[in-house]
Amino acid sequence: MQKVVVCGHQPVTQAVLVELLTVPGASEVVVYEPDPQVIDLDSLTALASMGQHQFRRGGVKQLADADVVVLTDFADPASEDYLAVSLAAMRKIINEAMSESFAGKLLVTNHRDDILTYFAQRFSGLPRQQVLGVGTFGLTRIAKAMTAQALEVPVEVVTAYVIGSTTQMVPIWSRSYVASTPLLSLLSGDNAASDFLPRVQEALQGFVASDAAVTLPALVPPLLAAMSGQKPLIAPLTQLLDVDSEVVAYSRPVLLRADGLVTLSVVNGSEAEEAQLNDFVADFLTTVQTIESQE
Repeated sequence: MQKVVVCGHQPVTQAVLVELLTVPGASEVVVYEPDPQVIDLDSLTALASMGQHQFRRGGVKQLADADVVVLTDFADPASEDYLAVSLAAMRKIINEAMSESFAGKLLVTNHRDDILTYFAQRFSGLPRQQVLGVGTFGLTRIAKAMTAQALEVPVEVVTAYVIGSTTQMVPIWSRSYVASTPLLSLLSGDNAASDFLPRVQEALQGFVASDAAVTLPALVPPLLAAMSGQKPLIAPLTQLLDVDSEVVAYSRPVLLRADGLVTLSVVNGSEAEEAQLNDFVADFLTTVQTIESQE
């Protein structure tokens, strides 16, 4: 039985717990040091009793044998000190986990999972393949679903990825396919692309602006299923990558399975798409350098 410890102090934390306690199957779900103003323990306990999941509150000792520690938001994403508060809380939990010889995986599920995945790996010292963020998984699902709907084809035959991060997303339309046919060639008639691509972009922006407590939790169960070995998954997830002489964390397609992340061949976009990604990398490094200079 997979043991999952969920950490955080925001509504998305409660929402993730609800999602985990309602998916089919059995797991052990622990909420780490819950804030009673945010986490409704009585209701969650009642919910768990309706299914096969075990549920409890826990502290440091529960981190020792966890298979996955899920790190949700610790502060209001709109607050100016969001990253500072998140980093401090995350460092505390990770230090406690490592003091208990934690050897599982860290799943970063929050608004700045690019920056926080980078520091989660640095704080923990865990192998890179064991530290990941939810990344642009949700954005990619939207791009694929809208493509399938527009062309009236099964979503399984659509290959489309949004990479980068939710703050700076880069849809790779130049490498998107329906079966073996390039997507852009299918959209070339009657200027279809001029209508379709902006509609997808609007939907992607809507996802980014949405309430994370509604949209993010649904992305967690398939990732946990992949990490348990039940259903390996190929998706764009935030991971640590070497870019030139720097270490950067951003979302790109990767295979997720029981032993963690397995790197796939790099999906290179068009010149314009790669330029967008380079802008993200530059901004990412600037943010990391600013944070490190303040430590």
